[in-house]
Amino acid sequence: MKYINILLFLLIYTASLGQGQTYQNEEGETHLCGPVEIEDLEQEPYAEWFQSNYKSYKMDQSTSSWVEDLKNVDVKIFMGTWCSDSQQWVPAFVRLWDELGLDRGQLQVITVYDTEENRKQSPGGEEMGLGIHRVPTFIFERDAKELGRITEYPYTDLETDVKQIALGNPPESNYKTAAYVYDLVETKSIEEIESELDDHVSGLSAYSYDSDELINLGYVYLRSGMLDKAKMVFRINSLLFSNEANVYNSYAEALLKNGERDLAIESYRKVLELDPEHKHAKKQLAKLIVKK
Repeated sequence: MKYINILLFLLIYTASLGQGQTYQNEEGETHLCGPVEIEDLEQEPYAEWFQSNYKSYKMDQSTSSWVEDLKNVDVKIFMGTWCSDSQQWVPAFVRLWDELGLDRGQLQVITVYDTEENRKQSPGGEEMGLGIHRVPTFIFERDAKELGRITEYPYTDLETDVKQIALGNPPESNYKTAAYVYDLVETKSIEEIESELDDHVSGLSAYSYDSDELINLGYVYLRSGMLDKAKMVFRINSLLFSNEANVYNSYAEALLKNGERDLAIESYRKVLELDPEHKHAKKQLAKLIVKK
């Protein structure tokens, strides 16, 4: 009997490993986190949206020799089982990959959290250094060198974007401001960026229309403990969108986490100048002034 119980435990444990790690978000929903197999997404409770969107995707074009250029390419897919864009585009991408006759073994799927403290992160940190601020993100690599990526949704259409990457002419980013600032903080020192800040902000202002791009990117750095990079992202955002309360609220959070209390107070006061009813800023400012 003891032997049977041990065997049953091992069978259950092994089966649970096949579906990757899971967690419950603030809404009490169960989701995957960390590396998973595509087969995990084809099982409940994810099968309904995966199978539906897999079956509904249809190729628009007849393929040609460009498919050969993908046979030695690996694709890292960062997604959230909680994310409606991931639910739509990951099954569609897998269907396209299958229709092109490519090997699913070239695809690595990493699922990420949606919690406030682990924004767009995986348990093993596979997203670190890759600028994952939206999901799904498809990163195409050959010999560990990035060839191009699709962020959140196709720039043109899925098949065209994949074809362009295969041909060495990747599509533009859907989030050009975030892509630019990510490249900036990853390739230059904070001091260098500071010395050129006016030029960067001037260039970005020509096509920056949504402060959420850099708010999302900044929080990725903040939750990863990269405070200097987070502060710079939020600072640039405050210069681009100087009339929006939330850009100062996020900047204040990074300043506070870095121990810069006076500057955080100044930023929270700016929030309330723009939005006197901003609940989070009022709460934080009350705490900080009392402690001071």
